[in-house]
Amino acid sequence: MRLFFLQLFSTLAILATSAKLPAQPVPDSLFTAFQYRNVGPTRGGRVTAVCGVAARPGTYYMGATGGGVWQTTD
Repeated sequence: MRLFFLQLFSTLAILATSAKLPAQPVPDSLFTAFQYRNVGPTRGGRVTAVCGVAARPGTYYMGATGGGVWQTTD
């Protein structure tokens, strides 16, 4: 009987705290601080593998699904 009341109380507590609250509106002044820019290639495709070289920091290799291995040293 004790276990039943414990489970009942737990269920009621979860249901009471999980009630959906309405979202608060975001003020427009918050968005004026943002400057939007493109941060990546628009047609980059999928990447299957990425690997870094431990002996050379900043050197990375990437394998793409369209074929080819790409290297960057930035």
